[in-house]
Amino acid sequence: MRGSFEFEWWAVDRKGDSRAREVEPHHRVTLERTASRVVADRLADGIFEGKMYEVVSDTPRESVDGLRYEGYWRVIVKE
Repeated sequence: MRGSFEFEWWAVDRKGDSRAREVEPHHRVTLERTASRVVADRLADGIFEGKMYEVVSDTPRESVDGLRYEGYWRVIVKE
């Protein structure tokens, strides 16, 4: 049996509006690592899909609070 997982992230403003705003290009690697960690943790508990959240602040121009992201992931099983 083989499998993989897919995930999607989108930016969320401080009011919680998540109208599919694009991810900042310089945050992609951080969000990919977060997705991998979340999937590994959840699979150990027998969970195959779910939501995830992250706050990223890695440049001086970003606020102290960072940029908020929401995401969704799921495992794809291949026979």
